[in-house]
Amino acid sequence: MLFKRNLYYTSPMMNGTDVIEVQTKLNQLGYNCGTVDGWFGSLTDVAVRNFQRAKELVVDGIVGINTWNALFNENPSGSTELNKFVSIASGEVGYTEGAGNITKYGKWYGLDGNPWCAMFVSWCANQAGILNSIVPKYSLCSAGANWYKNLGKYKTRESGYTPKSGDVIFFNVNGGINHTGIVKSYSSSTVYTIEGNKSNTVRNASYNLSNTILMDTALIKQIVH
Repeated sequence: MLFKRNLYYTSPMMNGTDVIEVQTKLNQLGYNCGTVDGWFGSLTDVAVRNFQRAKELVVDGIVGINTWNALFNENPSGSTELNKFVSIASGEVGYTEGAGNITKYGKWYGLDGNPWCAMFVSWCANQAGILNSIVPKYSLCSAGANWYKNLGKYKTRESGYTPKSGDVIFFNVNGGINHTGIVKSYSSSTVYTIEGNKSNTVRNASYNLSNTILMDTALIKQIVH
């Protein structure tokens, strides 16, 4: 992809095939800019700023040469693997455990009958072919978080990191990391997740990161792949 010009939100809106390329890439990487229509609107502006923030670039909403290069130097194979990871998890929504935490995820892991949110994430990673390379095999949420911390890839919400599709998310409730899930997407200040063992089922969920009630009850921890 060749850089042609600076792209940014203005009136009248900029449009063109280069805007389509930017929108397509942002959506692929989990930075939701809405419909790919070739018009650089407000949603595209927000998505660009979120990408810039995550990549520690100047956050100005302008797709200049530095932002363009960072955007199109993203690893496409990694993105494909993470898309598969999320797709597999989405296909499990609605799965419900048997009595006493009995699940196919626990059976696969060898710990059937135990809390299974982490084993669900691990199972999805195994199905996607990314287990122990991008996502660890873990049954304890704290162990999964520590795996990312040891690699320097663990980001707190307070760091300003923008969640991306395919990220693994950890929840710290009552002083301990005891729940985990998969980020499906992120839009504005809301993160959308897929979580196992949520009311005994695989469920979709969403959290507003500015919600003070949420901040008081669940400190969301976010990792980067």
